[in-house]
Amino acid sequence: MQAEAAELLASEGIEAADHSFTRSADMRYVGQEYSVNVDVGGTIALDEIDESFHDAHRIRYGHSTPDAPVEFVNLRLAGFGLIAADAAPFRAPDGDDELVAGRRQAVFDGEAVETAVLHRDRLRPGASFEGPVVVEEESSTTVVPPGSTMTVDDLGNLLITTTNGRP
Repeated sequence: MQAEAAELLASEGIEAADHSFTRSADMRYVGQEYSVNVDVGGTIALDEIDESFHDAHRIRYGHSTPDAPVEFVNLRLAGFGLIAADAAPFRAPDGDDELVAGRRQAVFDGEAVETAVLHRDRLRPGASFEGPVVVEEESSTTVVPPGSTMTVDDLGNLLITTTNGRP
């Protein structure tokens, strides 16, 4: 798994020295339905992993049975690549495509309120909107309630503040 992750990171132009990996395993007592995720770190010593499982089980459920057999359910590896801050700059959308996708009723504090729905990929840095606003994108939806303001920063992040200035 690590070799495959390293290959993927390298294909994105990330140098091997900038790769890092985390390893974990979902484990359970044989016959149980639920599992506990255990940090494996760099070790492949099964006795250390077993001990980590019992510790994690004890912390999560208040007990463990060190003599009971355990099994692996899933093995996980996450690969990370360090990139320079300017390696992936935010690009503001091109063109003058319609920003408003439509309007719909949204419920805030038990009351239906007419709410603008915005296309996330068409928001430009510096844009600011008073709530209520719904921002839709392919992988998520952001809701800006009444009494809040959403501003798009220079990196394309959506910053939401309430009327009292708190995030």
